[in-house]
Amino acid sequence: MYFSFTLIANNPNIQSADCIILLYDLSIQTTKDRIESYWLPMIAELNNKLPVIIAGNKQDLVEKVNDTEEYIDRLVGKYPQIELGMVLSAKHYEYFADLVYCAQRAVIYPIYPLYNQINKEIRPEYESALRRIFRMCDIDHDNYLNNNEIQEFQAKNFSVEVTTDDISKIKEILTEEVRIKIICSVKSIRKKRKS
Repeated sequence: MYFSFTLIANNPNIQSADCIILLYDLSIQTTKDRIESYWLPMIAELNNKLPVIIAGNKQDLVEKVNDTEEYIDRLVGKYPQIELGMVLSAKHYEYFADLVYCAQRAVIYPIYPLYNQINKEIRPEYESALRRIFRMCDIDHDNYLNNNEIQEFQAKNFSVEVTTDDISKIKEILTEEVRIKIICSVKSIRKKRKS
């Protein structure tokens, strides 16, 4: 079934949407093609900041869906408002609840205003806000948040007390995450140099 662009553009339900889920049939290639050739350009023209989730349905009818990740990555390169892509089976209710959860999350915690998925960088406005928050929390102006400053931040903003032990655990996790990202970056650079 095809809809005219005018019909959709003038539909008040589409114009007032907080999120759009584009569902395509994994067993029919033309439905997948239509996502890129029709729906995404139309949505981008109507509102390029509206979060979009792409979902391939009928996972139960296809043997392999391994190209889905590459497909979504390629589309995110063209349409940054795509929050994520997933596959599901509505017939067997597989991942259907996840789809609804992801749509809620995309509306409540949108990625687009904070992070440019094409360049893989946080947006300048978000970086500026983070720097301002940091400066406000760095009471002793030493460019580091000590445990007392973190505890005060948590208490003031979230009404939650954080123990020194909790802060130490968070710092351990962050240290490990940064170490893993550095290792992955080095491996990626080495791979590029070899090719």
